[in-house]
Amino acid sequence: MFAIFGNIFSCILWGFLLTVILVFLVYVILRLLSPSFTLSPVSFIIFALLLIFIFAQSFMLVGAINVKSTVNSIGGNIASMIGQVESSTQSVIQQSVELKNDIAEQYPLLSPFLNKVGVVVPDGVNGNVVLDVITEIKSSINYYILRRILWMIGFMAVGVTIIAIAQPKKPNYNYDDDLDLY
Repeated sequence: MFAIFGNIFSCILWGFLLTVILVFLVYVILRLLSPSFTLSPVSFIIFALLLIFIFAQSFMLVGAINVKSTVNSIGGNIASMIGQVESSTQSVIQQSVELKNDIAEQYPLLSPFLNKVGVVVPDGVNGNVVLDVITEIKSSINYYILRRILWMIGFMAVGVTIIAIAQPKKPNYNYDDDLDLY
């Protein structure tokens, strides 16, 4: 029970750290695009929204990475579950459904990813059901991680664009023209 709270706390901490780094990266990009960039009220609002949206995505990203690391360590437990399932049913489809249900009961953090795992055929790609199940779960988690990264990149791109457009324009005033009058 306390391990889950520790994982949640570490996800919040690492997610916040990643968020600060990414929002600072947005600031650096804006400074590189426009050396005369100044913070305005609109940019503060956009930076605050970026903090919220990127934090949500980075929290989920770090959580998915933690879940993926636990998948590596549960191979033995999945093997024992497969042995129990194979002795109780005959159909491959029933075995796959029962296996996913057993994994979801024992590891509730994996249940969102198990919904995307299809029927695992015992003589699959690897010839090993445990390896096939773990590979399917990992590919589902990898796709989830990819979506989180793409969302963060999208938020950053939109934020940079909005701040660049809303940046107050400075007049092009040439001081040399004033000196010609005197």
